[in-house]
Amino acid sequence: MNGANDDLGNSQIINYLKSLDNRISNIENKLNIYSELKDEQVSDTSIGEDTPNLVELNLGEHWFANIGILILTFGFMLLLTLKYESYGSFIPSTGGYVITAIFFLLANILKVNYSLVSKQLFASGFALFYLTTLRLFHFTSEPFLSNVILESILLIGVASIGLFIAYRRDSNYLFGLNLGLLILTGLIINTPFLFYSLCIVGSGLFLYRFTKNTSTSFILFGIAFVFLAIMFWTINNPFITGEIKVGEFASTNIWFAILVCIIFSFSNIFHRYEEGETERSVVISLLNGFFAFALSIVNIVSNPDMDLMKYLISLFVLFLLIAVLHWKYGSDQYSKAIYAIIGYAALSIGIIFTTGIPDAYIFLIWQSLLVIGTGIMFKSKNIIVANFLIFLLVFVAYLASVTSFSIIGVSFGIVALTSARALNWQKDRLTLKTEMMRNTYLIVAFFSIPITLIEALPLELAGLFLIGVTIIYYVLSIVLKNAKYRWMAHFSLIFAIIYSAYAGLKEFDSTWTVITFLALGIVLIAVSILFTKNKQKTTGSKIQE
Repeated sequence: MNGANDDLGNSQIINYLKSLDNRISNIENKLNIYSELKDEQVSDTSIGEDTPNLVELNLGEHWFANIGILILTFGFMLLLTLKYESYGSFIPSTGGYVITAIFFLLANILKVNYSLVSKQLFASGFALFYLTTLRLFHFTSEPFLSNVILESILLIGVASIGLFIAYRRDSNYLFGLNLGLLILTGLIINTPFLFYSLCIVGSGLFLYRFTKNTSTSFILFGIAFVFLAIMFWTINNPFITGEIKVGEFASTNIWFAILVCIIFSFSNIFHRYEEGETERSVVISLLNGFFAFALSIVNIVSNPDMDLMKYLISLFVLFLLIAVLHWKYGSDQYSKAIYAIIGYAALSIGIIFTTGIPDAYIFLIWQSLLVIGTGIMFKSKNIIVANFLIFLLVFVAYLASVTSFSIIGVSFGIVALTSARALNWQKDRLTLKTEMMRNTYLIVAFFSIPITLIEALPLELAGLFLIGVTIIYYVLSIVLKNAKYRWMAHFSLIFAIIYSAYAGLKEFDSTWTVITFLALGIVLIAVSILFTKNKQKTTGSKIQE
């Protein structure tokens, strides 16, 4: 009897353990968790070779289901857009609402065991809900309803319901979908005030959602979708009007694109990134700034009556203000540089189109100092490096486009000297450890100034001015205690000697030639005396030591 009871107790324990193991296995399967023990058992059996791996399971369970639902939804959308002229105009929409209800019902039934499929079905149901409502007003010669105000209210209502449910469910996917539908409503109704208003509201809601630690892809989708809508509006909303035309509402479109850019620019101010996530803020700022800049330029160029310089200066000021906001309140080091560079690009385009080439060069050169000042203020190496490369490109373009040098060449030299001095002065603030940029600026100054003087001045005067440049370099070397300026002075002096000898042979009976030789002799003697005194000081200090 006791043995029987023991056997009965053991069998009950074994059955209970088997039941418990089955329950744990079911939980692991639903959560896609596979224990090490199960993996070992699968690997040790011959049946394991035929068991689907994780990639295959993900493909079969998730991707096939999602693609299938999308195809099914697209098929129903096409079905809803057919004309059905022989039926009542309300019949197709009735069928659409029935299909929508089925999608919502299936999503609710499957939400426990098939959560991903349920979410996809629910989102697709909202897309069908929106299209079905739109079907009441379109896709047939005699729509069931034709009041534009009612259409606006119903479409906005559908998107708003979807946003509310997305907020309650904390669903980024549903949130993005319905924000897209909200902005799409502005294009469909094709009324400027409604379109601009919905885009602003949509941009603000994208920003709000992103500040709740949403993924970067969410805000990137928002930026791309809103600016894509503005692009369609810029070319006359051809899907609704049936005509591509650029230039209408051009002025309003420019200010509107900048306003949307300002809204999205707060993404990198309100959203705090973890360490190693800096590249995300860079992509957001690049995409946002580029779209706003490109759309503004398209609108400016498309309207010949527009005051181009006024709008480009406005763009410059607005982008610079965005850069200042990021400088004061942003957490990353790149956004402020991106917006500042885009702003200066707008100013450069305005200068080129207004003044033309080669006159634009002198403005672009002196603008370079303004950019350096901005980079120093922002402590941004990126702005400094970008400005350096642009300065070199402008200098090369100038060399390639002119046949003779003018005062612009001297401007290149003065700006190069000033830039090199500013970078050396603020090298600790900018943490610039390389000498390459400063040396390049000095090389540009060394060659551009004397060549320009020789080209621009009469033969007998150029030598005197070259001596003057040499004296300036010597003074700078003494005041700044910098050997680079001293060597520039040495080479300039040698060049002045050679050029004065050449000028003396050609114009040996000129009064200016005599003055040049006298000045050159005085400078050479003065330099020799200075070096002698310096040598004596150095030798005396060594003897004392």
